[in-house]
Amino acid sequence: MLGLFGVSRFEELAADLKGAYLEGLDENNVSNFHQALRLRLFERKELPRDLLLAYDQNIVRHWRQITDRRNAEEKRLLKFKYFQYLTLLFSEIYLDRWFRDPDQLLADLNAHVEAFNEDKPQGDRLSEYAPEDLRKLAFWNATGSGKTLLMHVNILQYRHYLEQNRRAGELNRTILLTPNEGLKGIRNLEGRGDPKIAFHKTIKELEVRFGDPLVTLASFIVANTPHAQVKWWSDGMTKDEFEACNVLFQKDDPDSYIGKLLGKVVGPT
Repeated sequence: MLGLFGVSRFEELAADLKGAYLEGLDENNVSNFHQALRLRLFERKELPRDLLLAYDQNIVRHWRQITDRRNAEEKRLLKFKYFQYLTLLFSEIYLDRWFRDPDQLLADLNAHVEAFNEDKPQGDRLSEYAPEDLRKLAFWNATGSGKTLLMHVNILQYRHYLEQNRRAGELNRTILLTPNEGLKGIRNLEGRGDPKIAFHKTIKELEVRFGDPLVTLASFIVANTPHAQVKWWSDGMTKDEFEACNVLFQKDDPDSYIGKLLGKVVGPT
């Protein structure tokens, strides 16, 4: 991905984008981050200027769709930071290339793997990508970087490329699944009011904003911590109360938690 911009490190790409004065849009509703990238980059075969502008306009449109209501309620303007913009730009590039020509994307990735492996001992070499690997895309974002907001935009990005490639009928449900508890385990959250616990309600609000009867959004937490170890206060939450909030306990129900998840989304399995 970084090679498309002619750099080898993320810090090189972000170096000229960190100024707060770049946050926001110009009079044509083009992001200032795009303008900064355009001035820095010469015309590149992989990222021609018209395509880079199209990506920018997708990001701006999706961001507004997600934030307009919040801006009105909070009476402020929520602007994306440079690292949020680059995250969304990377998503645009990947989704566009995957939907448009997955075979070429696979070939390009494996060419990069081959170059990476050239001077590496056998134990440090990477395996080639397989076609099924391209259906997974992961980002490593720091705590406090607005991952929940970015995931909302990612949903809109994915839907856009489905529609653009006449494949909208392939998707009618989106499941947001937290498969592990990361650095902040469920036992350390702030009770039933914690945003991570309440997110199953938040994503339903997003579903209403979509206004599409064919789209169902659902969010689940699959916890590795047994229920008995989660004691936020004297009375805590029962296992049934957790499950009502779409929190499932993998160790307590190893043979049934997936069935419970799917049952809540698509009906009994």
